[in-house]
Amino acid sequence: MKKVYTFIICCSILFSISVFQTYGQVGSVCDSAYVINSLPFNVTGLSTATSGNHYNTLSCAGTFPNYISGNDFVFKYTPATNKTVKVTLSNTSYAVGVFITSDCPDVATGCVASNNGLTGNPVIPTANLTGGTTYYITVSSVSFSTPSTAFDIEVKELLAFDAATAKVISPVSNCGLTNAEAVIVKYKNLGTQSINNFMVGYSLNGTPISPVTITTPLNAGDSLSYTFTQTVDLSVIGSYQLTAYIFLTGDLNTVNDTIHNTVAHQAYVNTLPYSQDFEAGDGGWTAGGTNSSWALGTPACSVINAAAPGGVKSWKTNLTGDFNTGEDSYVVGPCFDFTNYPHVSMKMDIWYETSQIADGARVEASTDGGTTWFIIGNNNEPTNWYNAQLTDILWTGSANGWKTAQHPLDSLGGKNNVRIHVVYKAGIVPLTAEGFAFDNIRIYACDSMPTSGFTSVINANGVNLTNTSTNATGYLWDFGDQLSIQSDTNANTSHTYLTPGTYTITLSAFNECGVSHSSQSVTITSIVGIEEITSQNLIIYPNPAKALLNVRLNSKTEVVQKIQIFNILGQEVYNDSSPKSEGTININNLSKGVYSLKVTTNKNLLSRKFTVD
Repeated sequence: MKKVYTFIICCSILFSISVFQTYGQVGSVCDSAYVINSLPFNVTGLSTATSGNHYNTLSCAGTFPNYISGNDFVFKYTPATNKTVKVTLSNTSYAVGVFITSDCPDVATGCVASNNGLTGNPVIPTANLTGGTTYYITVSSVSFSTPSTAFDIEVKELLAFDAATAKVISPVSNCGLTNAEAVIVKYKNLGTQSINNFMVGYSLNGTPISPVTITTPLNAGDSLSYTFTQTVDLSVIGSYQLTAYIFLTGDLNTVNDTIHNTVAHQAYVNTLPYSQDFEAGDGGWTAGGTNSSWALGTPACSVINAAAPGGVKSWKTNLTGDFNTGEDSYVVGPCFDFTNYPHVSMKMDIWYETSQIADGARVEASTDGGTTWFIIGNNNEPTNWYNAQLTDILWTGSANGWKTAQHPLDSLGGKNNVRIHVVYKAGIVPLTAEGFAFDNIRIYACDSMPTSGFTSVINANGVNLTNTSTNATGYLWDFGDQLSIQSDTNANTSHTYLTPGTYTITLSAFNECGVSHSSQSVTITSIVGIEEITSQNLIIYPNPAKALLNVRLNSKTEVVQKIQIFNILGQEVYNDSSPKSEGTININNLSKGVYSLKVTTNKNLLSRKFTVD
């Protein structure tokens, strides 16, 4: 009995420890909430993973999906005076919600404010709080899709009057800048009241212009993109300091009034070969875009865990983890002048670890200074160039280590204002993955373009093809029928057609400098030795068939020498060379579809189509 009591006491202690660890952890419940003492409040690297799921019901959390059904993280804030606040979550998983209640969520009758979203990163743009009242800010998620989430949080007060300089739209670092570049600056009213009669201006390398007074009202939350009449001279190659500002009498937050920008007039790279391994720095390659996670350093993820061969630095989407939710980002290189190089090619080392249907990377180029971009190459082109199979043109899936990708830059040869960037695109489906890494960019001139050519000779059931291409290192044949999905990369080849008709044969011949295509039409008038489907000599049943197909010859003088079955792609899926006059074929392993049965006898080659249902 004493042993039983001891066992019960031990279990009770362990249970108490477990409960204390769950409920006593900061942020897990209201009694141990993370206390916000003052604003602005900003914390990164938090997670709901270990805080448990203690709150499941709020009228503002939705029913299906329920955005508070996952693990919870609770903050507590008591403002001394009335305040209007904004709550911003970032770097979350998908299906995340944030809720403000004036009671603990398990007793609250509703929300003071809330927001949620399937793609994550919810924001409460405005919430009015009463001084002296204690509020709970709860971060949670949808349990069946995202039981827990990492997150960063910012809580800041929205002031009555808060004018900000948001962004310098123009000029930006580029090549070919002139002596009359327009200055365009975006300003924003972050306050809760409309503003007017505020001044805006800028200075270049410390020399200011006369400020401009804006008399048009700018409502709360609205933005204004203002183009100054006075331009700037950036025609000399080098770096410039452009400072833009806004001045509002009575502004309660002057920290965000001024932006300091470095604008570089970059020199063109006009001598090839060009090589960049990023060991000495970014080499003029810079990251940008939406929710960019690009960084230069040594990758240290669970899969992409090393720099490219020959160095210790590579570009990667998040050096230590997954790319960001909703990311549509890039790393753009310097300006290139290929005027003296009619044929150019590119090599780079790559490593990708992505969701195969949701996201991936590719190379794009611009010939108008970055205004418009187009994709370099297509899926499954040599060498190691993209591999997506569905709706987009991307590197996607798992590379299983560093590999070298190469592709001609055909459309860029001879151009004088070329930009190249590596793009990462998150898919519509909000999945997470480590993303993409690249290194060792090499761009070089090509002197020998391939020329595609071939001759064709029609044989009994198809065509024999002899390659006459020059300066090519690889080949790809398209025979113009349903079998063309079978990539034939032989220099010389032959092809058999299943039915008579006119077919266009195309040969793509390529090398590092580019690709050349040539085509010919061939007409197959008959298939020698194959009787029509209506032949009485070959009987098959049932048709359509499910598990078994019966084959019988209606001839006493013919003996079966071989039975073959081909799928719609022309691939052999069955072969039996045992002589017989009739038999039963087990087709249990065949997928539903249309097949071609070929029977070789001592006299004929017989063919019938059948369907597996």
